[in-house]
Amino acid sequence: MFVEVPIGTYTGWNLFNRSFFEDGFCTLQGSFIPFAPTRAERLATGDSRLSIEERYPLKEAYAAAVKQAAERLVSNRHLLPEDATRLISQAERDGIRSAP
Repeated sequence: MFVEVPIGTYTGWNLFNRSFFEDGFCTLQGSFIPFAPTRAERLATGDSRLSIEERYPLKEAYAAAVKQAAERLVSNRHLLPEDATRLISQAERDGIRSAP
């Protein structure tokens, strides 16, 4: 669900700092790289990915995207209807998530 209505990029790999653990083995699997909150911040950092405000200009736009994704996942039998209801209600109540 959260991959279909993202607030950042999920990867199957980790970035490491040269001074810490470079080329080492890590038991953590994958990283989360959040989108910039605003278009201005995205442009200032040179991030080519759309910002949160560009993706979901209003809380309602995010909730609508969650609802559409949840309904699609339920119809494909990848999400239980009761879980979809909970996720939609949470998005309508809380708005855009701030963490993965």
